[in-house]
Amino acid sequence: MERQENPGKQEVNTRKAQTKRLGSRGFLIILFLVVVISLMFVVVPRVQQGPEEVELPVFISYAKEGQIDTIRQYGDTLIGIKDNKQAYTTAFQGSTLELSNYLKEVGVEVPIDVKPSSTNWGMIALQVILPIVLVGVIGGFIGYLLGRRRR
Repeated sequence: MERQENPGKQEVNTRKAQTKRLGSRGFLIILFLVVVISLMFVVVPRVQQGPEEVELPVFISYAKEGQIDTIRQYGDTLIGIKDNKQAYTTAFQGSTLELSNYLKEVGVEVPIDVKPSSTNWGMIALQVILPIVLVGVIGGFIGYLLGRRRR
């Protein structure tokens, strides 16, 4: 008589092998996602670099030398514009009237353009909402893998 192995046992072994393969694939997928997210947070801020940030006295000297055509006040930031391009930025705490008086005191005759500050929803979504969603997806995926392992 030929002896046959228990078909149920063979099915269990096959399922274990599939789960083991799925687990190693899952780990690689999670590792890949972590690397992509890390690179995204390193590369995105560098890509969005704007004008050169300088101290206020340097900014004023550039305005006196004619390297700035217009000064745009945007919240607590001054942006020096040359040929319709943002060239320099600096911090300035004060109102538009205080800025105008300060520029007159130091002898700068450059027009002031005031822009109200606004919320950048794209960056908020990128830096807050996206990581929360990704953590949820990764957590759900890990939970799915652990649930399949127990069967």
